[in-house]
Amino acid sequence: MNRNGAPVEIRTGTQTLGSLPNGQTAQLPFAVSIDEDAEPGTYELEAVVEYEHTAYISLSEGTRSTDYTKRRFDVEIEVDDRARFEIVDTETDMRVGSAGTIDVTMENVGSETASDTNVALASQNADVTFGQSAEASRYVGEWEPGEVRTVSYQANTAPTAEQQQYSFTATANFEDSDGTPRQSSALSLGVTPQPEQDFSVVDIESTVAVGDTGSLTLTMENTGSIPVNDATVALESTSSDIVFGQSGSTSGFVGDWAPGEQRELTFDVTATDSAETRSYALRATVNYDDQDDDAGQSRPISLGLTPAPETGFTLSNVSNTLRVGDEGAIRGTITNDGETTVSDAVIQFTTENENVNPTEREYSIGNLQPGESTDFQFTVEINEGADAGPRQFSFVTEYRNQDGDQRASDELLTRQTVGRQLDTFAVEVVEGTVQNGGSAGMQVRVTNQKNETLTNIDAKLFDEDPITAADSTAFIDELGPGESETINFTVSASGASAKSYPLKLDFQYDDEEGDTQVSNTKRVPVQVTEQEGGGGLPLPLIGIGAALVIGIGAFIRFRD
Repeated sequence: MNRNGAPVEIRTGTQTLGSLPNGQTAQLPFAVSIDEDAEPGTYELEAVVEYEHTAYISLSEGTRSTDYTKRRFDVEIEVDDRARFEIVDTETDMRVGSAGTIDVTMENVGSETASDTNVALASQNADVTFGQSAEASRYVGEWEPGEVRTVSYQANTAPTAEQQQYSFTATANFEDSDGTPRQSSALSLGVTPQPEQDFSVVDIESTVAVGDTGSLTLTMENTGSIPVNDATVALESTSSDIVFGQSGSTSGFVGDWAPGEQRELTFDVTATDSAETRSYALRATVNYDDQDDDAGQSRPISLGLTPAPETGFTLSNVSNTLRVGDEGAIRGTITNDGETTVSDAVIQFTTENENVNPTEREYSIGNLQPGESTDFQFTVEINEGADAGPRQFSFVTEYRNQDGDQRASDELLTRQTVGRQLDTFAVEVVEGTVQNGGSAGMQVRVTNQKNETLTNIDAKLFDEDPITAADSTAFIDELGPGESETINFTVSASGASAKSYPLKLDFQYDDEEGDTQVSNTKRVPVQVTEQEGGGGLPLPLIGIGAALVIGIGAFIRFRD
């Protein structure tokens, strides 16, 4: 296609059509542009067509001959008196990862006023969009020849975008002077976003342990070049083992944030029971408004969180003085096996058994540093109806973690043996021998077998023929656990054989609560021995002698 002197520029080169059967037609489009100073009118262009065709076919032999032909055709083009548009300038305040404005300045370089005009701007890349669309349109209205207009578009640049030129096309849709809808050719333009607004993580501190909730503190810096407003930091976990409450993400408000300024944010974070002591990946993203109140978002910032080992406790050195029907103690040592200090720790006695009655169910141990141990003790009464033997006792350690949150350990178990029931007092005869026909002092050692101090102890020894207790009571002011004291009685034997005789002994006393109690009856032995010396006749003989004396006296008296 040749210009042939027309005020146009042919922008399409030679085109190939291929085969064209006899009687058929084909259209070949050619792009042309009109010179700015072109006058409206009709112009002729020259089209040169070169082709091959069959010139001769032999009917007898079937052979053919081909000729090459070149022909010229005149083509008319009409230049209307209508509006045309050109890009004069483009500007943008968009940043990578933020929203911004694209300003497109255009001029009507045609010779006719465009009416009811709107300009559509289309992005050629998914990294730059207009909301959720790749195209946006703005209404301009009347646009006279030579008039320059600036059309503004709100666009979004993805965090994945680069600081490079992105391609757009602008198309004007309008009505000409006859009211006929027209559309300009697509005008190409390029837009380069400004550098990304950057943020960085300066420091990370965490108090969270496996199976616990703690805090994660981030120190972040605005490393970009502009101040931002209404900034928030969104934090996202990539693992279900690290959560924020019941969610995998959370956010914190920062507000105004100047370049170079560091801000500290603290988040509550939980490491589940299935978590491990290893680094877990988190992503932090900053959302903000720039100085023009355009929304922006930073690239995701990767960081790691390593939970501390699970806070745990162990029991050791557990012992007891428990007996059926008595009050005793269970003692032990608790150790903090974790790597963080616990505070306000309390050991809870959690055994639930109707025969086991602790005086208190809490024992305060205060603060425990990692690896530190402390002793504890509970006073426990075992009911008389309980069985002696092994029994399982359970404890739970309640404490506050480093963030002051209340926590509880797993149940801590220990197997302890409850001793058989003992009488309140153990008695031992220190001196208990009496001669037949005589009396003697009897000494009994009394031992307190209870785990409490007993007071106002009254001892009573009961007669049992042939033993008589002439002095049958004794008093002990106080006996502590395991303490002993010897008490004295006076016993007599009459007409007894040389052997051991049992006497009954019981006690009345006050326990530590001030209640008066009576012990079980004890039996104590008294050993009777033969009468010593031979001074005098046995009683039967004495009786016969007396009769003889009386008889002799009577004989003598009668005899006189």
